[in-house]
Amino acid sequence: MRERRYQAQAVAFAMDGLRSCGRALVQLPTGSGKTIVSLLAASCWSKQGGQRVYLITPSEEAVRQTELTARILGMRPALDIPGERASRHAHLILTTYASAWRRFQQWIGPKTLLILDECHHVNFDAPVNTDILNRFEYGLGLSATPWSKGCLSYFKRNKHTYRLSEAIAAGVNAQYAIKPWSEPVG
Repeated sequence: MRERRYQAQAVAFAMDGLRSCGRALVQLPTGSGKTIVSLLAASCWSKQGGQRVYLITPSEEAVRQTELTARILGMRPALDIPGERASRHAHLILTTYASAWRRFQQWIGPKTLLILDECHHVNFDAPVNTDILNRFEYGLGLSATPWSKGCLSYFKRNKHTYRLSEAIAAGVNAQYAIKPWSEPVG
């Protein structure tokens, strides 16, 4: 699996942001490979001396998708979800927001990178998420949706955007049309 140019640019931006201010925010359209970007950043983090990556996703289904992609990339993730506990020696831990609320403290460390999938859920109206995030020195967020003020604040306004219009022009995403709602037939 080879990264695309825009994915490589997103990873490079993320690594620069982590080095300069400890935070980076990456916005990519749905279907353009945010999972791959997050895992490539995790790999770079480890190669540059990071001790651990704690990757939070919204659901167990997303954890399983990320696990599969990580294995395809040759990585060995550990799951920290209900019914499965990651070893304290694990280097790449995959979890959900709900599991992280109960277990995040064991993963805090001086060279731990927190990666947040769907990071737009980090906002001033979600104090538990914000509290968790503020405990990690390094944070990378990925999302396809616009940012909240709380999200931008946490990531120190250090953001990279690959616009949907760019993705459509490059053939990454398909053209779309927004049409008025019509009742289903039958």
